Parts: sequence; C-alpha cells; structure tokens
Amino acid sequence: MVGAGVRVAISGGRPVLRVATPIPTLMRGLALYPDDERDPWVFRLDLSRFGMDTVRIVFRHVDRTTTMHLEPMPMTMRKAETFVKRRGHKVLSTR
Repeated sequence: MVGAGVRVAISGGRPVLRVATPIPTLMRGLALYPDDERDPWVFRLDLSRFGMDTVRIVFRHVDRTTTMHLEPMPMTMRKAETFVKRRGHKVLSTR
C-alpha cells in the first residue's frame, strides 16, 4: 500500500483512505471504520477482499501536525502544512 501519499476523504457519507498510486482500487479509496468508541481518531481498514486481515490506523494531531500510524508495519505518514488546490477544493497535501 505504498504510494506517493494518502489522503482521507468522504465518499458515500463514510471516511475513506485514498492512496496516491496507479492501482485503481486504492485511488478510489478504502473505507475507514471506527475502531475505538473512546478515541475518534482510531480506525480500521477491512482488507479481506485482498486476502489480508484488518489493519488498525491511528491518527494523531500534535503541534499543528497530523500523523497517521499503521499498526502492522512500522510506517508513519505526516501531513504537510501547505495547501494544494484540487478540483476546486482546498485540501492539505500529504507530501
């Protein structure tokens, strides 16, 4: 699931994780499911359609920086502070 970056968007009323990659399924987005009723920043990805288990993803926002931690592998992504304009909407880049 490695690409040039990721972003969280809303699709069909549900948050999805979109990966900047040439793989169409990952570009369309993977649904994020709440995983901890006490922590609204903890989600789970259901990867069963790819023959994999679910993956826990934890977001944290500290000192104007949002990070995303993937539980099964030692990977952390940090959100850049710059704004990028895409399709008429302002989104934070993931560079």
